Amino acid sequence: RMLREVDASHILVAITPGRSQNEALRVALQLRDQLLKGADFAALARRESDDMSAKWNGGRLGYFSAFTMVLPFELAAYALPVGDVSEPILTRFGYHLIKVHGVRPSRGRMRVGHISMWVPDSAMQVQRDSARAAVGRAYVAAKAGESFDSLMRRYSPSAYATGEGERYPWVSAGNVPVWFYDKAFSLHEDGEVSQPFESPLGWHIVKRIAYEPVPPYGEARERLRVLMRQSGEMVDDERAFIAAVRRMVGARVSDSGGAALSERLKNLDAEKARSDSFGGLVVGEVNGEKLSASSFFHWTTGRGIALRDMRGEAVRRLVEQFVDAVAVELATKRLASENPQFGYLVREFRDGLLLFEVSERKVWAASLNTEDTLREYYKLHRKELFFDTCFSVEEYSAGNLSDLVPIADRLRNGKKLGISRKAMGRAGVTIRDMRLGADHPLMRGYAVGKSLAQESSSSEAWSEGCLGPLPWRGGGKLYRVVKRQVRVPMGYEESRPEIIARLQKERERRWVERLRREYAVEINAGTVQWVKRQLEAR
Repeated sequence: RMLREVDASHILVAITPGRSQNEALRVALQLRDQLLKGADFAALARRESDDMSAKWNGGRLGYFSAFTMVLPFELAAYALPVGDVSEPILTRFGYHLIKVHGVRPSRGRMRVGHISMWVPDSAMQVQRDSARAAVGRAYVAAKAGESFDSLMRRYSPSAYATGEGERYPWVSAGNVPVWFYDKAFSLHEDGEVSQPFESPLGWHIVKRIAYEPVPPYGEARERLRVLMRQSGEMVDDERAFIAAVRRMVGARVSDSGGAALSERLKNLDAEKARSDSFGGLVVGEVNGEKLSASSFFHWTTGRGIALRDMRGEAVRRLVEQFVDAVAVELATKRLASENPQFGYLVREFRDGLLLFEVSERKVWAASLNTEDTLREYYKLHRKELFFDTCFSVEEYSAGNLSDLVPIADRLRNGKKLGISRKAMGRAGVTIRDMRLGADHPLMRGYAVGKSLAQESSSSEAWSEGCLGPLPWRGGGKLYRVVKRQVRVPMGYEESRPEIIARLQKERERRWVERLRREYAVEINAGTVQWVKRQLEAR
């Protein structure tokens, strides 16, 4: 995948407290039917997608490279033929419908320096001319040989104050706005500086610092392993383990079982799916024994997997996991019978897992129960749930860290941005309003009890009510405190983690009390005293 870049659009159907996974899938399938009947993808994305950026870009993501998207989305996009619309693809964000517009060879990545002058929407022509002139002076100085470091210090001080890796970020397809990517990759030699150019954010110049094409596999192998682990993909040693287990117990996946099962699910009434719905369908084989679709159904049901929601590639992958799980279980039993020491180790490990699983089922998972349980608790205890100190915070996110530098400069200098949120969104900068308690990790460096203009002397990150820009997933984030309040009631979503924690604690207390009643606990006082003396002697 690293050798190619994919140009795609998507429509997101989010899973929310008010929309279950099954309902989200139903909506996604309805939208896909409209697309297959000829509906315009961009128009439908603007109207129906839960990705806010679709309102102005029609769901068009542009080209992106490997490891820039969440794994299920990336795998589906790379496997999809140009012009086709995918089945609904489930990620942590919800269900996606993907359409691929094109594929091209990967252009690699480029490290760049960036100087920009922010120009708000409401700026008068004289302000626009001033920004253009300033960037022009920086360009002339750069061409004359002045250090780009010193120019960044002069024109983009907030960006210069970050570490070198953030001052000169790596740019690749998908991690910066298209207008920035195209300009950066129009530079053909290290050290080359672009002509001043205008964007929705203002005026800019870009310097090419270094360029890396996609390296040969041998050179990229270790970096690939790290990226694959981070994205959740199986790497070589895990594949080798599964392959060895399959050979040991003669495990294989049926050539047609996954496809036939997917087709059966497609025609199955979602509410009536049960183990006897699949007839004699076989999905695999282990040690000469056939693995039925019914046993596969029981396996998925026991893990809380909604099998009726799966389609195509998702079903095939799940069948592979099922066959591998059966194979590993059989291989473990075989090794334990052949090697007693291994058997003891496995039993000890499983006892620990069993205790963990019972605790999870009796305490942690049980505390989650249903949304109704949590909301009922909130109604009864809402007066106890409040922030001792609460900060209203604006979070600015951008695909390119340097795009946040002029925003930070204006906010720290007490100036209004003079540009609407919608216009900023079109330029690749999104804003989210948050309420954070004083114990939130972001607020630990902020001095509670002082005015917004004063920060704790122990904090190097916060200044003038702003934190950042900070590097984040190839781009950046900036935080600005708008106001501070005390004893602010929490909303339901804000108090949800606290409610779950309280329910867990109460269930744990009741569970331990019941265990103490059912199973007498005897303590050897002599042993306790001996241990105590040993510790005191140290």
